[in-house]
Amino acid sequence: MSKSQFKEYWASVAQDEIAHEILDKVDKYFAYLSLSGRLQLYQRSYDTYYRALLTGGRLNPAGEQGELTTMSVGDYKNLVDLVIIKT
Repeated sequence: MSKSQFKEYWASVAQDEIAHEILDKVDKYFAYLSLSGRLQLYQRSYDTYYRALLTGGRLNPAGEQGELTTMSVGDYKNLVDLVIIKT
């Protein structure tokens, strides 16, 4: 293969253009995440992981007449941590 058949590496641009290239890569990455649905998945996962911390252990009324009580627990966080430890 000749040199002309290879694409130039994106980070090998001049110093005055590198910031623009990096921001372009970030924009394309977030566009990909958004279009593929992964951004919503990651946001939901983040919210679930930190829900117990964010709610502060509050008890929340539920049910038609408030006859039930709900609370957030850190089960998801514990499961994720266990998977990370095991791998």
